[in-house]
Amino acid sequence: DGGDTDQQALLEAVLAGVESTGSIGSALAIARLVGYLGIVAMIGVLVAASPSALIGDPRVTRLWHWGAAATVAGATAVAMLHGADAVRGGWADVVDPSLLSETLGTRLGASLIVRVAAVGILVAAVANRRRRAGDAPAALWANAAAIGAVVAVGTRAASGHGASADPVPVAMALHGAHMLAVAAWVGGLTTLLVAGERAPAPVVSEFSRRAGVAVPVAVLSGAALEWIQLG
Repeated sequence: DGGDTDQQALLEAVLAGVESTGSIGSALAIARLVGYLGIVAMIGVLVAASPSALIGDPRVTRLWHWGAAATVAGATAVAMLHGADAVRGGWADVVDPSLLSETLGTRLGASLIVRVAAVGILVAAVANRRRRAGDAPAALWANAAAIGAVVAVGTRAASGHGASADPVPVAMALHGAHMLAVAAWVGGLTTLLVAGERAPAPVVSEFSRRAGVAVPVAVLSGAALEWIQLG
């Protein structure tokens, strides 16, 4: 009887561990998705709304703030969940300082830190743009959009599937091009849909021109990356 009891306790502990690990893995996947959507929203606003006055529209501003919050929240959650998932631990390991420290010391951790820092810079820049209205030069927004794109491409490509495929430089470049094109297309379209009738005709026309480039780039880069990963 004692042996049966011990076996039952062991089985329950194993099942509990599997269930816990599975839920942590699911939470990690959700965190990555939230962070990805946040980056798409932020780049979409920069591509579609700046340097026009649409950047100051309240609805576009809410989308921008949601994107920033989602990017930071996703990055923070990934940093906390990754270590627990890697060691197949439980929920208590999510708040283990040593696991968090190990994660932040990896390439993934460095990319997450850079991503959060860049979000802070971009949020401050956009807030300054709204306060100064038309005083800010157009070059400022070209630079802001470039920074957002480079950060999105660099941090996602450096820690995503592109970093594990061979040849790595080509795979990372394809991954970056794919995400940038998707963000410009989907994020920009979302921005214009959120703005609705407040989106000026020239802004819509300019986005249509950019989408005409972004869509084929997204399709071709995605197909090429898939081909490389499948070998």
